[in-house]
Amino acid sequence: MYSLGCLSELESVLYSEEDIFRWDESRRAGFQVEAIQSAFGYHYERCAVYQRFCRNEGIHPSSISSPEDILRIPLIPSSMFKSMDVRTAPEDEVIMVCRSSGTRGSVSRVPRDNTTLERFLGSIRKSVELLIGIPVESRVFNLGPDISEAGDVWFSYVMSLLHLLRPAENYVSQGVFSPGRLVEHLRELPPGAVPVLVGPPIFLQHLMDFLEGRGESLDLDERRGLVITAGGWKSNAKEEIGRDEFLSRCGERLGLNDRANVRDAFNMVELNTVIFECERGVKHIPPWLVVAALDPESLAPAPPEEMGLLAFFDSTPTSYPGFVLSDDFGRVSDRPCACGRSGPTLEFCRRVKLVEERGCALKMERDTIVSSETRA
Repeated sequence: MYSLGCLSELESVLYSEEDIFRWDESRRAGFQVEAIQSAFGYHYERCAVYQRFCRNEGIHPSSISSPEDILRIPLIPSSMFKSMDVRTAPEDEVIMVCRSSGTRGSVSRVPRDNTTLERFLGSIRKSVELLIGIPVESRVFNLGPDISEAGDVWFSYVMSLLHLLRPAENYVSQGVFSPGRLVEHLRELPPGAVPVLVGPPIFLQHLMDFLEGRGESLDLDERRGLVITAGGWKSNAKEEIGRDEFLSRCGERLGLNDRANVRDAFNMVELNTVIFECERGVKHIPPWLVVAALDPESLAPAPPEEMGLLAFFDSTPTSYPGFVLSDDFGRVSDRPCACGRSGPTLEFCRRVKLVEERGCALKMERDTIVSSETRA
């Protein structure tokens, strides 16, 4: 019988001072086999829907004994979270059903219990501490709503949790984004305070448009400022700009000329881990998560560093099986990163074009009005 006790090492790693991004391959592989095999057994025994799925595939938890075996674990297509109740935790233990967002009613619903959410927060703290290192003097400027307005839309909810890491202010209220208020507060920061701006890139774009419309700019480098984007571009192609152009604008309008101070993060509602960039702009995969790029036709592992459909084997959720086949294309690399950290890295490429576009940033953008300050 698999129990939460089998995952005790996961807890100890999440809340330890250990630098997980400098483990050697042997340490990483051993931890992954134990954590993910235990998680697989836990969900196999408790989630009837998933157990039937695994039996049809002929895979049992006893089949998983090596790093290579992890890729044999049956994957749940992300679309299943739209049409079925995929849940391991008893219904009365689910404290939040997190929604993605999309057009034409295409919405994933992912149940999370207390342990799943605690581990999610622990994973964020761990990765932010080791990859980004937000100073204790930081003030977080959340280009989104507070937790009372975020509701169960996952992306907005995740951003609203930033106040647990550092003091935070929110700049979407009652569906209105206020760049003028944000600029005013940035200019009024006391000496020594470090501004950290967090939000989808389209909202940072609105902020920079506001500054450009007034012929103004900020000097966030002087304050050791930082921008963290997440959620991707979920607007029409006319508003999306390339990474290089976005970084150039951050230098011109926000005064962030050091590109190490503009980071991106990857997450989706079905994934209980956020994957952050290091100072070299490379997304590092923490060891409790295995990411594979699969051939979209055969679902066999793609050759190293070739683009494929991203599959996630996440050992942190207890309320639902964290073994998910996504609608995203990307590359996984084992090459050493120039930052000196070890372990695999992820390059997100694009979404599956034949599947209806969806995502939490889309919902947030669609439902939020940019304050008329931007048109002043």
